[in-house]
Amino acid sequence: MLIFENTHEPIIELELWNKVQKRKEKYVVRKKKIASHHRLQGYLYCKECGERLAFNHCKREGKEFDSDRNFRCQRTHRGLAERNKAYIKASVIDEIIDNSIKRISRYVLDNEEQFAKELAKKWQLNSKDEQLKYQSEIKELKSRSNDIDSLISTVFENQIKGNITEKQSNKLLQQYGEEQRNIEQRILKLEEQLKKDKDEVCIDEFIKLVKKYNHVEEVTDEMLFELIDRVEIGVAEVIENAKVQYIEIYFNFIGDCVIPYTEDEVKKMKEREEREKTEREELRKQRKIENTIRQNEKRKLLKKLSETDDNAKKI
Repeated sequence: MLIFENTHEPIIELELWNKVQKRKEKYVVRKKKIASHHRLQGYLYCKECGERLAFNHCKREGKEFDSDRNFRCQRTHRGLAERNKAYIKASVIDEIIDNSIKRISRYVLDNEEQFAKELAKKWQLNSKDEQLKYQSEIKELKSRSNDIDSLISTVFENQIKGNITEKQSNKLLQQYGEEQRNIEQRILKLEEQLKKDKDEVCIDEFIKLVKKYNHVEEVTDEMLFELIDRVEIGVAEVIENAKVQYIEIYFNFIGDCVIPYTEDEVKKMKEREEREKTEREELRKQRKIENTIRQNEKRKLLKKLSETDDNAKKI
């Protein structure tokens, strides 16, 4: 099939077309009809293996728990890997993303010039590191390709001298030829990456999007789609009796971006931590009291049964 681009007036704008294609990529195709759906489906990925996280809604009779709606690595979901893969409650990641969008929106609107300078500086540093990494890999691949040329020449010489059979020679040449083709393809990809514009990050486009929604009070599905590219979720770990989990949010046009916390935000976070710590301690004490009461009731019941048995024997 022959395709001739830009030969007639477009039916829709290119920007809208690209948005639709991107949304189609995030759409999760399901073989079975499942009523459960979450707006973050298609956005979350496992940091360990790169698989898209699957939304899981455990429906049960009676009370529904917060943990019944969650995301987990699809490899775990299919039973192809150990259970300690990426997992997070839907309510938790929803709140984290909403807060991140609100925070970055406030920061951009209040510090637009500073935000643009910081992001441009960060992108230049990252871009330079990437360029050096690509160049280093290309150098190593070319060196290996030259080594393969020498090995191929050695194979022909050994075949002529009768040191190896024709069958052995053909097998070695096939292996070296395949490796060299893979190297050439990889070099082409890396060189294409090097030719890309170093200023690929579109800071102005992101700022324009933030201004479009102004001060965010509620994060809508449309806002989520336009601002968020992907979110990487790591495996939760317990460090010093605290749960720690890697969560990296990548925004459209600017990639991952960490906004510094204000003094007021730090103060509120500390107050929340102290409040949660107090609540946990109170809950622990309450459970201890309830457990003691149950144990005492159990002892009383056993004592009563024992006395009943003794009386029965006397009779």
